[in-house]
Amino acid sequence: MNIGGLIYESLADGSGVRTVVFISGCEHMCEGCHNQQLLDFNYGIPFTKTLQHHVIDYMKRNPLISGLTISGGDPMYSCAELIGFLKDVKEQLPDFSIWLYTGFVFEDIKDNPIIKYIDVLVDGVYQKDRLCGRFVGSDNQRVINIRETLEENKIILWKGD
Repeated sequence: MNIGGLIYESLADGSGVRTVVFISGCEHMCEGCHNQQLLDFNYGIPFTKTLQHHVIDYMKRNPLISGLTISGGDPMYSCAELIGFLKDVKEQLPDFSIWLYTGFVFEDIKDNPIIKYIDVLVDGVYQKDRLCGRFVGSDNQRVINIRETLEENKIILWKGD
């Protein structure tokens, strides 16, 4: 699994100040994609255990950071490799929220083991001709509160912090 980018402090990729990891690779081919280079699974650098630990250590040392966002590309194509990292984040930073952006819809990935490590899922393919809203690229995408959705067994949208 490669990453095509890393932002240590972002206000645009979820609520609060977040560290953002951009996972390389996507097959959705959304027209107007703003991360074209991340379509290639080989783009960027390997997301090694050493780099993963560096990211976690940075988040632990910085009191401004309140969460982690996983974006791409589409991280769901690399979910098997990503689970260990997310598990480490949850164990070492239990109060941090984890957001994940994907072109898949929740209903199609709800049984994937990665879901139990996600607090907020932004789902749905990007559609360049649709207006965008808060934390989404197009208005067909949903910002889903995963904990409440799993508890209620129905989609519960994130209401914000």
